[in-house]
Amino acid sequence: MDLSYYLGYLSLVTLIVAFQASMSEVKAITGATGKEFDKLGKLAEDLGRSTIFTAKESADAMAGLARAGFSTNEILAVLPKTLLLASAGSLDLAVASDIAATALRSFGLKAEQMGMVTDLLVAGATKANTTVG
Repeated sequence: MDLSYYLGYLSLVTLIVAFQASMSEVKAITGATGKEFDKLGKLAEDLGRSTIFTAKESADAMAGLARAGFSTNEILAVLPKTLLLASAGSLDLAVASDIAATALRSFGLKAEQMGMVTDLLVAGATKANTTVG
């Protein structure tokens, strides 16, 4: 086997280890175990497959939301909306989740209202001809 095979394998292992480290952080912050933690991991993997963001980036955003006081169920509900904000605002996912979490909590809104918050942030930036971040 040639060198490129080993480099590709090493790259894959590095990605897996980085994702697992991020998920370990999520677990430590949220205290999620069992099925709750499995749901978080599955969501991060699904978003990594179906969006422009990697599973690790999704896990890092989960950790940020957890640090902002979001419960496991709230993270599951709001993370897809924060991905939309990050995409529309050309933002790093962790930055987008921080902005969205701050806006949501500042106005005392519920996690279910994250879609409205991200829509308003994007609309405001668009109308002002500026960026969200």
